[in-house]
Amino acid sequence: MIPPRIVLAAVDFSESSRSALTFAARLAKHAGARLHVVHAQDPLLASAARSAGIDIDAETRAELSTFMQSAPPAGEWSPFHEVAEGQAADVVCDIADRENADVIVVGAHGMSGIGRALFGSTTEGLLRKADRRPGRVDTATSGVERSLRSRPHRRRRGA
Repeated sequence: MIPPRIVLAAVDFSESSRSALTFAARLAKHAGARLHVVHAQDPLLASAARSAGIDIDAETRAELSTFMQSAPPAGEWSPFHEVAEGQAADVVCDIADRENADVIVVGAHGMSGIGRALFGSTTEGLLRKADRRPGRVDTATSGVERSLRSRPHRRRRGA
């Protein structure tokens, strides 16, 4: 929907996701949209932290609040934010579906080579799974790129 009513920003606390959050917040502010910020917590990390007696959920929520303050205008009006456990692309797609987000904004790390082959890319996962076309913020160019694939982006069940 243009203009968007709900903008979902997925962050991982990197500089790239800070740029994405800043862009998403500006877009939401300009469009009069609601901003929803999400961080996907790795399930293995969360399980290990809980086993060690660490309240990783509370620590991550606090870190997310601090991170939002560092990405104006995101911290200026207290957008809804949450930490969810699971694989990043799945978490972002599930929350986008649940919140009926009109646009998803994520940062681009620029991972290539063996790292990309081993770990994949959250952005690529979103492009394959999301009902919406994710906007990717590239910190090298400070621009926003959109997928130009011709097929519609329908989430594949079980993917």
